[in-house]
Amino acid sequence: MKVLLLPLRKVIVGKLRFIDTFDHKLLDMKKIFLLLMLTLISSCAQNETKGEVKIGNQIWTSKNLEVEQFNNGDKIPEAKTKEEWDLASKNKTSAWCYYDNDKKNGLKYGKLYNWYAITDPRGIAPKGWHIPSKEDWIKLSSYLGGDSIAGDKMKSTSGWDVSGEGNNESGFNGLPGGFRFDYGEFGNITGLGFFSSTTETPISSIEVLTLDYGTSTTFFAPFGKGFGMSVRCIKD
Repeated sequence: MKVLLLPLRKVIVGKLRFIDTFDHKLLDMKKIFLLLMLTLISSCAQNETKGEVKIGNQIWTSKNLEVEQFNNGDKIPEAKTKEEWDLASKNKTSAWCYYDNDKKNGLKYGKLYNWYAITDPRGIAPKGWHIPSKEDWIKLSSYLGGDSIAGDKMKSTSGWDVSGEGNNESGFNGLPGGFRFDYGEFGNITGLGFFSSTTETPISSIEVLTLDYGTSTTFFAPFGKGFGMSVRCIKD
């Protein structure tokens, strides 16, 4: 009988140890899963950057913005039709779209946002970043040698009309994403790159940094707040 009890006791103890070890491993797996979920939730609630480049004392995002939500998790309304975009302009509400409402354009050029989206207090710039002012753009252009030559250094090396590419010496990789009129039409993809700023003009339009396929210069153009344009961010 003793011969039988000893192995049986060992079996029981062994099983208890196995169960105890299994329980600890299961608990560890639960902890890991919880941490992964918290990380996922955190990344969903806060916009993130996808590449950056240092130019002088400034650090810029190296791609056009393509977020679909504000930093608090609220959705930025997508306005596809002319009527939807025009209504957002008239109501002074946030909106974004793909050029020609084609997601393929979004993969290359990012999204177009109206001024009401980029200045919304909920924020669309990633944490630690902000939408540039006119002064931020001027500082960038000045570092690259001034308005007359900065355009070539900021433009991407491909994708522009009529051999209008730049040398992208700065690494900014400016793309000709075109724009959207406040009444909903699209224009100038592959020909012009328009980049928003938070700076308003005396006539209640906004200062927009412009890259043109036909010139190596950078210049500012006044646009209505309902226009849709590409967006870059600069580090705080």
